[in-house]
Amino acid sequence: MEPLETAVGLLLGVCDGASSLDGKGFNGWDSKFARELWSKRPWTRGQAFAVWKMLRKYSGQLSGMGVDYTSLPVPPDPKMGNGQPLDVAGQPQQPQGVTITTREDGIIVVRFPYKPETVELMRQIPDRQWNGVTKEWTIKPTPLAVVA
Repeated sequence: MEPLETAVGLLLGVCDGASSLDGKGFNGWDSKFARELWSKRPWTRGQAFAVWKMLRKYSGQLSGMGVDYTSLPVPPDPKMGNGQPLDVAGQPQQPQGVTITTREDGIIVVRFPYKPETVELMRQIPDRQWNGVTKEWTIKPTPLAVVA
């Protein structure tokens, strides 16, 4: 069984459909969603990504069940690309003006023309820093930063 399926199964195992406020399992909306998806395995990319995002809310419960949310594999975001051309591996091509390099010490360096939405995306990456002098972002590679 896939790690995301295991996490959902563990939560469904203690979920009462949100009929009581016991802090166990899913909330009402997520309970319906999780039960429906449970019956539709294997999941599509979009479904797996939605499950991964949903499970973030339940990371405390999962931790108590021996599952570290941050170690769950991050499924590919089905919205990645947003209409941009994809390369041969099915990944979005790097937007024009963006450079991504890796220094000898392993630090990832990202430079791009200023766009508020791109800056907001960068701020979501763990272990990233903005260097106002060189006008570049640096990212310390961790398992979560690399897949983000």
